[in-house]
Amino acid sequence: MCGGNSNSWFDNHRRWKVGAGSNILFWSDYWIGNDTLKKRYPRIFSNSVLKEGSIDKYGIWHENQWIWQIKWRKEWFLWETEIINEFMDELKTIKIDACRNDEWIWVGDTSNSFTVISAYKILCHQNILQPHSFSAFNFDSF
Repeated sequence: MCGGNSNSWFDNHRRWKVGAGSNILFWSDYWIGNDTLKKRYPRIFSNSVLKEGSIDKYGIWHENQWIWQIKWRKEWFLWETEIINEFMDELKTIKIDACRNDEWIWVGDTSNSFTVISAYKILCHQNILQPHSFSAFNFDSF
């Protein structure tokens, strides 16, 4: 049910919370927004020199501040500046913290913590499971 398929119900309800960025794939993981950066910005992805790598490979620390440094295959055309500025502005909303580990959060519940009941509700809502009435079970038969 959840194994390896990046479009599984489970994968669709978890996101990375960025710490140092060493465990999160910059282009391919769900860590900013509701989709991968590769899907949301295909033109920008195609111009990136580094196609695979963790977040911490896309910038440097300078005087205790994270600076995004993405290497491009070619210069951007003038008409592309709006999308590249939108992309960079979105990246700037993420705080990289070298002292904190990356961690998974569960977006299937407002607490951001996985619970069986939240998973059950998602599975029922997506018609993967059908809600059952347990009142019909005869406990006296044991």
